[in-house]
Amino acid sequence: MEFPPDTNCNFSFKDCTPLGALLKIPQHIVSTLLTPEIIFTSNKYSNKFRFRALRSPIGRAKPAEVIITEVPAVDLRSKRNILDTLGRCFNTLLWTRAVCLHLDLSVNCGTIREADWLRFATSVPTLESLEIRFTRSSRCEEEQAVQLLLKGLERERTEPCFPRLRRLVFPAIDGSQLCKELSEILKRCNRQRKTQGLPSTVVNFLGGHVELVMEFESSD
Repeated sequence: MEFPPDTNCNFSFKDCTPLGALLKIPQHIVSTLLTPEIIFTSNKYSNKFRFRALRSPIGRAKPAEVIITEVPAVDLRSKRNILDTLGRCFNTLLWTRAVCLHLDLSVNCGTIREADWLRFATSVPTLESLEIRFTRSSRCEEEQAVQLLLKGLERERTEPCFPRLRRLVFPAIDGSQLCKELSEILKRCNRQRKTQGLPSTVVNFLGGHVELVMEFESSD
């Protein structure tokens, strides 16, 4: 079948992992896709990937959208399993490596370790903006998760984490209530990225009455 450049596609898969579902999409549909933005949401029974992509077979790129809804064959209710699975998708299918990624893990259980973030961060080097929601209830749990993410970013590594990252967004965190420890982690993270020659990062906290923006120093 022939698909025009602006084709929008909906796929539903049952008893598949996210990677298995992506691999089942016909190659002639994804071969010309570039993915500036991915929105991932999860509920009790299924996961949904919304790829806001550009399709550019020849000449000027045109917008396209691929929506994948899959009922997994394995238990992906764990935040850690979701992150690991997405990382394997990015490592295997380069067209899925997004510039902007929105992750809603608020209905998933468990915690994400620093080591999990480190593995995930190296799987998507194209990422410039990351928006993530961890939970709908506990502010303390949100803050702990953010601390682990930022601690992972500040560590010195041969392969830097999120080397293009310019923006972090936490839609459920009230920045005005940040603890001192988190503020110090943010400062250390910025200093470490600067020594690696990485771009400056802005952190947005949207959970309060007023948006709080924390801007890191530029590495220039």
